[in-house]
Amino acid sequence: SFEPLLRSYQVGMQTGGIQYAMTSASRLIIISFIAGQNLEEIDRDIKTFGGQMIEYKQFIMHRMIFPIKHAVLNLSTSSYDPSFLVRQVKEQKDELAQSSGKKHFVATSETYFFYGVVAYMFGEYALAAEMVEKRREVDAKVLRRPILYGMVAFYDALTFLAMARITSHYKWGVEVSSSISVLEKFIQGGNPNLENKVYLLKAEAKSLLDEKEDALVMYEMAIAAANNNAFIHEHAIASERLADFLFQNDDPRASHFYGEAHRLYLQWGALGKCEQLCKNLPI
Repeated sequence: SFEPLLRSYQVGMQTGGIQYAMTSASRLIIISFIAGQNLEEIDRDIKTFGGQMIEYKQFIMHRMIFPIKHAVLNLSTSSYDPSFLVRQVKEQKDELAQSSGKKHFVATSETYFFYGVVAYMFGEYALAAEMVEKRREVDAKVLRRPILYGMVAFYDALTFLAMARITSHYKWGVEVSSSISVLEKFIQGGNPNLENKVYLLKAEAKSLLDEKEDALVMYEMAIAAANNNAFIHEHAIASERLADFLFQNDDPRASHFYGEAHRLYLQWGALGKCEQLCKNLPI
């Protein structure tokens, strides 16, 4: 929820708890991205809070929002280039190497996570899988299991499913099952915001198994749940994945869902993704 973090930020600023305030601001930016808030609004928050982090010499917190800053930049502009993304990761890793301790590992892990999300969204699946592997290497050093409200398991599984389509290697299927189990445990614990994610992952898995009717039902459920939760970015992803599924099965409805995906990405503020989608339309 945005409100408690915003309140924490305000209290910290009012009482002189600057580090507390900047930590809250950093998490607010991350949650805003995860929840699918408009990218232009997130960019404004990054500039506002980022400026304060520099002013109050909260440099570690400032470094921790870099992945979101670059994710927003890549998604919202038409200059996306996978080689540029790789350079961004290296530059960020070099900067983070200047710090140490748990915060360093957390920041490095989240760097790989958010760059992996961008790589996945732009169809750079091998790069996304590389980011997952690098993030896991970092997490293993401190015995840390990143959660980020279920988003890590979700995007990991989307990446594994994409790699399974490309390589047909059985190992990716095992990884997907594990990620779905993680999300289902969250749902059983009372978090309904993850239902659309599980539906989409199951749809993609059914599609891989050529269980077309079940896959279509799951795609439709994923879209409906994402819409009900107002997760516009995940609504867009599900629409794009359904469009690909329909196109591969010679279903004329594919064009409608490509159009829906474009509309939703545009509404989210992901102009760069819109351009990439248009350039790579198979129809």
